[in-house]
Amino acid sequence: MQMILVLQNIYITTLKNIGVNLSYNFNFHLSFKPETSHMSEFLKYKFENETKENIGRRLGIATGSSSGKVVPMMLYCAAANLISYTANNQLYSVEQTTLGNYIKEIDPSLESYDVKTFIHYNFCTFNSKMTVWELLFRQFASHYKCFSRSVFLTHISDKYQTKIYNKSITPVIKTYIDDGLLTDLNILTQCKKDKYEFGRIRIVQNSAKWYAFYLYDFLKRLDSTKRDFHLSDLKSNGFHSIFGWNGDDLFAVMDILENNGYICMDKQYNDTYFTIYDLVTDNIVIK
Repeated sequence: MQMILVLQNIYITTLKNIGVNLSYNFNFHLSFKPETSHMSEFLKYKFENETKENIGRRLGIATGSSSGKVVPMMLYCAAANLISYTANNQLYSVEQTTLGNYIKEIDPSLESYDVKTFIHYNFCTFNSKMTVWELLFRQFASHYKCFSRSVFLTHISDKYQTKIYNKSITPVIKTYIDDGLLTDLNILTQCKKDKYEFGRIRIVQNSAKWYAFYLYDFLKRLDSTKRDFHLSDLKSNGFHSIFGWNGDDLFAVMDILENNGYICMDKQYNDTYFTIYDLVTDNIVIK
């Protein structure tokens, strides 16, 4: 699957699938936020050359010929690394990813803190399929503790030299507040009527394998040929910002990873140097 970044009237991330170009643009969600119940349904079934209407009927998700939730929810699931899909002449084929199948076994309702963090990471990581989520947490969050919608909209519009409207960011905000899919993470909260505050993903010792996945996947996105990095490689590319962590938090996570044998650190330099041992990211979580 090849990613191509295109700047036209809007910024689009295109996934090249078999027979068709499917895209995540600023309004791919059709104003629908990701919903736990619908996304968990996509873990239950595989589809081959089915219309979105048939998929919707099977999963209990409302859809129509020109709108509806099926395609947005499918795109959310694919961005979360739960499923993969192809489309041809408005017929969709869907199957669970390796990690999607694993999560179906351990947490099919997508309720655990680790699984919610996994979804959040995939939404917001480097070169994520979901541009606005990535902008908000990996880039914007490192400059603002609190913000309003208007400030964030201006940030996006200035970055991509195009007018972005409130409807484009509403599903992002609602993912994390108002009983959204990822509200329990408390990484974004509403402090006033139009003011939002960034929080922090809590650090848990027994989540080491998930942290290893995030680290390895992120570094693979930066440079898949390397195994040796500096802590500044993570900081300068916003790895810690995805989780709301500061420098001390990041170092604490790296200590957890070293203690569990995922990395080896050399702390004698100001910019800590570390080596990663394994690049097969899916296997880190599953084994």
